[in-house]
Amino acid sequence: MDTNLEQRFPLLEVRTFDIPSSIKNIGQALNYSLSLSGYQLDDLKRTEQKVLNLYTLNLPFTNREFAAATTMQVIETIIGAEFVAHVDEKTRTVKINARVQS
Repeated sequence: MDTNLEQRFPLLEVRTFDIPSSIKNIGQALNYSLSLSGYQLDDLKRTEQKVLNLYTLNLPFTNREFAAATTMQVIETIIGAEFVAHVDEKTRTVKINARVQS
């Protein structure tokens, strides 16, 4: 059986995202974006304080609509340049970390 790339790696599926106005903060937007992929955010108990603070920030208006984007691109855009997303394919979780400054 031959599978498409996005079937094996659902975070690479290209789709249109319209995040509803009822979603107010970044954490909610990440959960919404991941909801159709079969992936979820990592357990909050293992999440850095900087990332927990990020999750509570208001979602920018410019991050509500994405056309022809992968779920991973949406996640990376929403979290911004100061954070990085790590995917665990085994557990199908996405862990967000503060980017290490060198």
